[in-house]
Amino acid sequence: MRVSPAIRPTRHVQAPAPQPLTRAPAIGTRVIAVAPPAGRRPAAPSTAAQLRSGSALPSGASSSRERPTVPPVYRPARSTPVQAKLAIQPSPAAAALHRAAAHIARSVVQLAARRASTLSKTKMSMAKARAGAVPYARSRRESVSYKNVEAHEDCASFILPYKAKDDAVKNKIVWSGLRANVPWSTGFAAAFWNTYSDDDTVRTSKGGSKEWRCAHRFEGVCQQPDWEKSHLGLEIGHIQGFYSHIASTVNTKVRCDGARHWLVMLYDDVVAANEDISNLQPQCKKCNRDPRQKSKDDQGAGKYQPEEQGLCPGEDCAFKKF
Repeated sequence: MRVSPAIRPTRHVQAPAPQPLTRAPAIGTRVIAVAPPAGRRPAAPSTAAQLRSGSALPSGASSSRERPTVPPVYRPARSTPVQAKLAIQPSPAAAALHRAAAHIARSVVQLAARRASTLSKTKMSMAKARAGAVPYARSRRESVSYKNVEAHEDCASFILPYKAKDDAVKNKIVWSGLRANVPWSTGFAAAFWNTYSDDDTVRTSKGGSKEWRCAHRFEGVCQQPDWEKSHLGLEIGHIQGFYSHIASTVNTKVRCDGARHWLVMLYDDVVAANEDISNLQPQCKKCNRDPRQKSKDDQGAGKYQPEEQGLCPGEDCAFKKF
């Protein structure tokens, strides 16, 4: 008779909870997920997990991770005070304001540039006006510091004659042809006022003093038409114009400078003709410069300058030197 083994009572032992992996399993290891015990519920996922999974989003919302759309902010390309203010509080009109400010700024800059250019051109034109005409080009200049002595001696026949004539004018041997170079001789004006006599322009008063008036007395122009005790308002004027009187009384002379002959008026002859008492009278300044007085003058200063007459024949020259 077989005896059956004793039947042991069955024990129900709860399996331990699965522990989290502290390190990655080796390659080739098979990992099996063990379900949690039937008597325990899994913990509810956190809110962050729900947001990541999209389960917490409302119905119709997208679960993508796109950023919400933000309206663009207008930022000017350049940093100016006006643009900086516009960038602080952007508004729909910021772009229009920036364009207007930029247009004004450009206009101010362009206006300043035009003014600077105009000022520069004005200064340049004024400098040119003060400098006068551009001098003509000369191959050589006459100077004591001229270094090329041989070349200077070669052209001496062309330079020295003009220098001799200019020196004669400078030394008051020859008249330059200009009235400005013929002033009154020393003491002549004082002698004129002391000795001049003409019943129409000067008279002696009862007290024995002289009284003067202008010889012309042009109506509406004359400064001293009536008798005055002083001649300070008058000046010595010519009856016949200066140039006309010189041309009619002074004879021209031929003078030699060693290389050329010149037709000139001698300075002393011109001074004597200028101080001819018979051609002088008291005139006020306005009458002396009036067109009616100027019409009596030749006004041709260029006609009386020294004129070149030709080359000197050398030893056979019969004219005086300067």
